[in-house]
Amino acid sequence: WFRGFSTKNRSIKGIFPASYIHLKPCKIDNEGLFESVIPIEDPVVREVTLVLREWGNIWKRLFVDREAYRFSSLRKVMRELLDWRRQLLTGTLTQDQMRELKLKITSKIDWGNRKLNLDLVPRVGAHMVDPDTMSVVELYHVHVQSTENSQAASARGTMKRKEVQKILTHHLYFCMRDFGHHVGEDTEIYFSLYDTKKAKYISERFLVRISKEGFSNYVEKLHSNCTIFTDLGNADLSCDTWLVAHVMRMGRMLYSDSSRKLSSSSHSVPVHQLFKRPHGCAVLNINDILSNKDSAPGGPNDEREFTFKVYQGEEKDFHQLHELIIKRQSNKYNPLSGQPNYGIVISLKMLHGELPQVREENPILFKNISLTRKLGFSDVIMPGDVRNDLYLTLGKGEFERGGKSTGKNIEVTILVLDSEGKVLENCLWGASGMDATNEYQSMIVYHHNSPWWSETIRLAVPIDKFYGSHVRLEYRHCSTRDKTDNKKLFGFSFARLMEAGGATLRDGVHELYIYKCEDRVRLESSSYLQLPSSARDTSIHISSTPSSAGAFSRSSKESVYIHTLLCSTKLTQNVDLLSLLQWKEHPEMIQEALNRVLRLNGEELVKFLQDVLDALFSMFSTEDGNSTTHSGLVFHVLVSIFSLLEDSKFEHFKPVMDAYIKGHFAAALVYKYVQYFDSNMIATR
Repeated sequence: WFRGFSTKNRSIKGIFPASYIHLKPCKIDNEGLFESVIPIEDPVVREVTLVLREWGNIWKRLFVDREAYRFSSLRKVMRELLDWRRQLLTGTLTQDQMRELKLKITSKIDWGNRKLNLDLVPRVGAHMVDPDTMSVVELYHVHVQSTENSQAASARGTMKRKEVQKILTHHLYFCMRDFGHHVGEDTEIYFSLYDTKKAKYISERFLVRISKEGFSNYVEKLHSNCTIFTDLGNADLSCDTWLVAHVMRMGRMLYSDSSRKLSSSSHSVPVHQLFKRPHGCAVLNINDILSNKDSAPGGPNDEREFTFKVYQGEEKDFHQLHELIIKRQSNKYNPLSGQPNYGIVISLKMLHGELPQVREENPILFKNISLTRKLGFSDVIMPGDVRNDLYLTLGKGEFERGGKSTGKNIEVTILVLDSEGKVLENCLWGASGMDATNEYQSMIVYHHNSPWWSETIRLAVPIDKFYGSHVRLEYRHCSTRDKTDNKKLFGFSFARLMEAGGATLRDGVHELYIYKCEDRVRLESSSYLQLPSSARDTSIHISSTPSSAGAFSRSSKESVYIHTLLCSTKLTQNVDLLSLLQWKEHPEMIQEALNRVLRLNGEELVKFLQDVLDALFSMFSTEDGNSTTHSGLVFHVLVSIFSLLEDSKFEHFKPVMDAYIKGHFAAALVYKYVQYFDSNMIATR
């Protein structure tokens, strides 16, 4: 037996047979005399249950009052709600179907309440809001929005299409379906987005590995052939964009039928004979699918399949083979032999909206999938978005022949070391879709002393390790002879990740010195850091006393070119902005730092908007709420930043400011001084 009361008449208590009782999970709020029992179930299911009970009494009263039309209309709506509630309880719907059904249910409930002259329920999306957890202003805005949604609903419970908001962020879903060419060796295919107008890549690379048995026989892990190119802006979609695929074979130095047959056998290639070699390139114009950027989020946007062929050219032109194919300079390349009518088969699909929203709308698509990031920032950087990536592109090298009649087979090994000379582990990504590594080996251009690599890797160095760290490039000549020590070190270069003033390595091309070294053990002490890394390196002051650094001689005729691009919301390359963010370390420089910020351009400020505002509000008042000597100047800087956001160029950053105020603003006591300085400014005008 159970003792309790009926929900229809709570004043009368009694006992009920246990066979008639179904216990539901619940939570008890405000335990004691005035406790309330709240079932632990889906909020929409619970709301439908309560609404049906309330409407049931009204429905009976309509029958007694002989209001036939309202009686029949309400009965029809109640039956629909019962059917939809049953569907929710079955648990057989996908997340997308569940979301759509909940919106349909709440729309029908709001329509019914309005027709019955009942109170409208304020809600965000499909869920009711708790008035006790939000401010009066927020509750008012929710009420207004709920009323508009209710009035826009028709008698059938469907919503009228609202005006589509301007979409600022887009994403491209990519999946490789097939590779028609059988290489005979393990193959790596690197996919990236390329802008022909600016002649540069706009995304990092995505790697698909294929075994020597062929694409259909190779599955390393689920979704290893799919990715999403994220954070494309409207400007990116209006460019002349191509998908570029670089095919690399992982095998012996020279590719021949005999080596192909040997590799295809059960015996694998020895590690000392395993090299990354250029094999082919393919390009695909994707402007048609990118042009669907104006479709609404969640709207119909089907996945489309494409095929494109792979071409070969001379190895020395491999870095620009994609440009030659795009420009149709057919005398510089020819189709890869042995492939059918198609070379690579892929499918693409556009996704629109902020990444968290798109992830929520497409949970299956995002399951266990790697994200391929844009080389640069998205158009909008929301508070809480943390990114700290340094992209390094290995460009070209100029090496001496060294008395040999043929050129060298040069392989570059890239690694990152901290201030103590220890290798930073798992901070290098050659491409998305692969695991982080300690070292990265470049491809090898056969017998060439002026090789172009054009390989971009991502350095994800922890912020606390960034200062004092450096990247080292080691150069080795790779012999074609079958011996275990066929990779011989002959030189190295390095570049510091931070400059002398504390700013991060500047974006752009850097020409690095090459120092001679044939024994890697000599590099372990990092004594070479006393030497300049390039002609622009001012981070060191070479002492007149001899040191172990003097053991490294620089080859004046040799150099290597790299290109760096910083994408960080925490590290800046601007010294003026750095002086503001580090104001606590140099309090005597606050006045100068604030004056410098007033002269900064908007692009750099909005990139670090949250950190800048946190620093300014910290300067504005002390912890106990008193003003500081710099409050007046801080107020002028704040006004200039807010005025900057009114500019049409930065209008899409207004939601960023709203999100900062709502979720990150913590200087509650500055209001009185803001009012004071505001009234003074108005009085002086």
